[in-house]
Amino acid sequence: MKTLKKVTVLAAIALVSQSSLNYPVFAQQACVVTSAGQKVCRTLIPDDSKSQAGVAIVGKWQSDWEPVFFKPDLTGYWYQGSAAKVGQIKGWTYDSKTRKLIFRYYQSWNQMNGTATLTLSEDGKRLAGGWTQQSEFGAPGSGGSGGWTMTRDSSQ
Repeated sequence: MKTLKKVTVLAAIALVSQSSLNYPVFAQQACVVTSAGQKVCRTLIPDDSKSQAGVAIVGKWQSDWEPVFFKPDLTGYWYQGSAAKVGQIKGWTYDSKTRKLIFRYYQSWNQMNGTATLTLSEDGKRLAGGWTQQSEFGAPGSGGSGGWTMTRDSSQ
């Protein structure tokens, strides 16, 4: 009976994730704690996991600007040269048909807001594209643009 309760909880998490959110659902890990205090984790995989839509963006990526972390709650962060410079990913979307990842970010050390648009390679191991940013105060000439490349961290 305890096993049935664990499966029920995991199934409920999968249903909520797929039905109530307006974005592609990727493989995610869900954990429950049993009555004995044991932590049990399972990977939740959407029905289309064999297609390109099943490729997870969530996780750690190595990039031109240090490691980048995409979180399941559609946020994330990266360190740019030091622990004092943490870029905040404010939101991201992924379109499985075009393999486009778009995210908004903020850099507190220089008050820049930006957007990056990257394309996931067919093998799911590389993101490449560009970024543009502007000062949060909108000062003319305070922005910039450039390329951004990421590779999936091999330790995942």
